[in-house]
Amino acid sequence: LEPDGSRVAVLLMNHAKSSADLSLDLSTVPGLACKAASCAVRDVWARKDLGSSTTSYTAKAVASHDCAFLVISA
Repeated sequence: LEPDGSRVAVLLMNHAKSSADLSLDLSTVPGLACKAASCAVRDVWARKDLGSSTTSYTAKAVASHDCAFLVISA
């Protein structure tokens, strides 16, 4: 979303046959500028801020064959 990595979009997909918690290790997101600092997490579809994290984020109970669409920002 931003060339400097200050805002990055991430899609977490659940391919399982049942709902699942989907975890994202922030250090694995290419180009993300806030890897060493706290990153803000926002749910795009719910239009809701989900707090911040320095290491990871977990989308809870994502339905089977559904996904979580997030924006991670510094």
